[in-house]
Order: sequence, then structure tokens, then C-alpha cells
Amino acid sequence: MELKFYGCSRAWVQLVSRCLALMMLIIILSARPSYSTTDGYPLGKQDEKFETWTFHSKIDLPGKDGALYLGMFFCSGTLYFLKGNFAHIFWLDTSTGKYTYENNIFFPPFEKVTHCEKSLNEKFHDSFFRYNARKKIFLTYASFTNFCAKLTLFPEKDTFDYDQICQRDPEGKTFDWYMFPRMNIEASLNGGYDLCASGQGHFQHFWGEKIDESGDWIVAHLDSGYDIIISDIPPSEDDSSMLPEEYILISDPDGKGQKISSFEYSVHEWAQSGNKGKKYPVHISVRSVERDLSLDIRVLKKDQTSNLLGVEKWFGYADIEGRIDNKPQKGWAFFIPVGIKEK
Repeated sequence: MELKFYGCSRAWVQLVSRCLALMMLIIILSARPSYSTTDGYPLGKQDEKFETWTFHSKIDLPGKDGALYLGMFFCSGTLYFLKGNFAHIFWLDTSTGKYTYENNIFFPPFEKVTHCEKSLNEKFHDSFFRYNARKKIFLTYASFTNFCAKLTLFPEKDTFDYDQICQRDPEGKTFDWYMFPRMNIEASLNGGYDLCASGQGHFQHFWGEKIDESGDWIVAHLDSGYDIIISDIPPSEDDSSMLPEEYILISDPDGKGQKISSFEYSVHEWAQSGNKGKKYPVHISVRSVERDLSLDIRVLKKDQTSNLLGVEKWFGYADIEGRIDNKPQKGWAFFIPVGIKEK
């Protein structure tokens, strides 16, 4: 006679018990901290709540009237009290006008982020990125539903870092950051593209207690060799920025950097995107007496919103033109506007 437990067989009870034990083991292993080091650059800490690595690029499409703007966002942090890894990948093909994004979330030990001493080797399911310290190049591979991309990135300039933004405050600072403002790119695209191409972009590494989302963020690459960061800019309903001021960082073609704190930032057009009742700036201008700077920025597609685990974000790309040092300029930009709620 088969023994029953409240209407369940012994085999069923044993199966449920084993599943619960396996889940507890996964939770324990998932909670282990990750470690971050990058040879020759600022290091993350073992106990940081969040750490992100992002690549943004413009890849020329031979034979097509347009380009592929490709962004990769990798994050390691605490999610629902567990240490997890998150990958967000998005791209805009201006030859078709289509904007696409994908999300993946993983929990160790099945998808473990590996941080090794004097190296950077991150794996997120079928995607990865690595830093080759000997060759001083970055390698990244991202697998999408309809195509995959393999990129080799060659830094062309020295990094921007936190100390160029403001005076360091070890007691009050809640994040750290650096960026390679210009990188040449060799790309191999498969599935719908099937070609080798070249491009340009940037890489940044961020870690700390939380991500600063209190202001608009723009990274511009000009054809003449200038690279520009415009950050912590209104409009924003949240005045809790972790930075003490708005700023512009300019990297000249020769790599020399300069910070500008006095400038005007104007929004000329708004557009509603997504389903959260928010509107985002889609045409802006930036002007400063210093360096005779005047830039006009227009997004390439008005709706470039993504859904990150239920949170709407506007990650997209724009055309940029204007003047610096009394010389005409043209280029492209990666743009993260905060947006404001519709009244």
C-alpha cells in the first residue's frame, strides 16, 4: 500500500523537497560577491551594489543608405536581494528606421561574471566582453535573436574619469567612473547583415551605490576628432544628482581635455514615447561662450524607448552639428534623456 501525505505520494514529496533544497543552494551561491579589476584603470570594489560596463558604436553599413547604431549595457548588481547579472542590448538601423532591444537577466552560478586580477572577462549567457591588456584592446560579442555582432575596439585617446568632473570627496562620493571617449571599431555582423564593417564608439565603466539618473546625458563624437560629454542636465523632476554641478567635458582631437561649467541647454521639441505617460526632449541645443561652442542635437528616431525589467528608459542616438573654436562641426551622439511626466 503506497504511503500518502495529505493526498500526495512519497515520490512527490521527495521531489518537492529536492527542488526546494536546490533553490536554496542557488540562492546561497548567487549571493556571492563579484570582483572587478581592469588593468591600468580605476578598480571597482568587492562590495559595490552596482557595476556597469557600456559600449556604444556607430557602424557603417557598406552598400546601404544608413548606419547601425549599436549599444550594449552590462550590469552586475543586487536584484531582489540576490547578486545578479543583467544585459541590455539595443540597436537602431537607420537604413530601415527600426529600433530593437533585448534584455537578459542571469543569476550565478549558471551565468557568472568573472572578474580576474589584471583582466576583464565578463560573460552574460551567449554574450561577453574582454579586455586584452597586452594588446590594449576590447573584445565584445553579443548574440541577438535575429543576428549577432562581434566587435574589436581600439582606444584612440586617454580616459576621462571622475576627477575631471569634480573634486573627489572620499566620504561623500557614492560612485566612480571612467570612459574611453573615442575608440575605432572593427565589426563582424551575422544574420541579416552578414558583413564585416568598421565604425567608431566609446566605452565606459561605472560602479557605486547606485546609478546617477538625475539628469540628461549626452556623449558626442564629431567627425573632426572632438569628443564631448554633456551631463547632469535638466529637465529633471529629481534634484538629487550625485554630481555637484552640470558640466561639459571636451576632448580635443589631440586628446587634450577641458571642462566647461558655464553653458546654456535648451529644449526645442518634445515627444511622447512608450506607455508611461512621459515625454522626452528630441531636439536640443547647447551653447557656451568658452570655445565658441554651439551644438544642435536632433534624435534619429523619436521613439527609442526600452523596457528594463519593467522600467522605461530612453536609450538612443542623434545627429549633431554646430561649431567649436569657430569651426563648423558634424557628428553623432548617444543620448539618455531623463524625461518628465506629462501634466
